[in-house]
Amino acid sequence: SSVLGLAYDDLAIELQRRGASPQSTRKFVELMETFDYECFSGVVSGTDFEPQLDELLVVLGHLESELCT
Repeated sequence: SSVLGLAYDDLAIELQRRGASPQSTRKFVELMETFDYECFSGVVSGTDFEPQLDELLVVLGHLESELCT
């Protein structure tokens, strides 16, 4: 089933149902909420996103390994 269009709470439930750890899921949702806030608030732009993007890449790597086992 698709995860497109899910609210973050629903996405977190679905990721954990599929085998993602609570820690990775929580961090992923936290980062997505941060990106949403920053995109719509106009507070952060350009290279200010780089630390969060680096962190997102790490979390995505964790999710990939957790969901592929």
